[in-house]
Amino acid sequence: MCNTSSTAASMSSPGDNNPLLPPHLYLDVLPLSIPPPSHTNIKALLPLPSPSEALREANSILRLSFPIALTATLIYSRSALSMIILGAHGDLPLAAGSLAIAFANITGYSVLSGLSLGMEPLCSQAFGAHQPHLLAQTFHRCVLFLLCSALPIALLWLNMSGILLFLGQDPEVVALAQTYLLLAIPDLVSFSLIHPIRIYLRSQGVTRPLTVAAAVAAAVHLPANYLFVARLRLGVPGVSAAATISNALVLPLDVMKEDK
Repeated sequence: MCNTSSTAASMSSPGDNNPLLPPHLYLDVLPLSIPPPSHTNIKALLPLPSPSEALREANSILRLSFPIALTATLIYSRSALSMIILGAHGDLPLAAGSLAIAFANITGYSVLSGLSLGMEPLCSQAFGAHQPHLLAQTFHRCVLFLLCSALPIALLWLNMSGILLFLGQDPEVVALAQTYLLLAIPDLVSFSLIHPIRIYLRSQGVTRPLTVAAAVAAAVHLPANYLFVARLRLGVPGVSAAATISNALVLPLDVMKEDK
């Protein structure tokens, strides 16, 4: 509250007779009484669950998250297996395979995986709102978007040797790495479909079929590497072909579950 009547009239200064100076207004600020803050019950706002409720919630989270974690473990185990097989064939195949796999993961697979994550909240909201048409529409648009995004990635992989030679890499290593990436280009199409299918199913709480598909692909990856590398002696191209085949095998398995 402010009181301006008596103070403004009583206060004066030598500068008040100067017409060039603006008038001054003096305010008396009266203190206001502030009520003390009310203390609310924290336990009432955040009720703690009972042990049985906490155990039941943890069990539901484990059933949903464990297949996802196991699927990721199976996927990365194939890359580890490829590196072990390449290492058994000498330093040059190991160096070329490591360079090619790192280049593919950074410029290709991680890009497609990150772009596909944008559809996950949309699919979850559409499924929660019981709108299957919107769920399917989001899935189709994401597939089309990833396929369009795979085109510049494929062009980058085709010109990978020139980029790495410009960066001062060994020509023999670059030549083998380029061969690996050329055979891995079909993976861009596979992952443009696999990532949306996984998110489409995961948003509906369907996770076990994804783990089964990843387990089958990991089981096929070992004999495929043995066939192409040990028997046919294809070296680095054989490892790339085995990885492409195992990744392509995941797609029909996921599609069969989606159709159900």
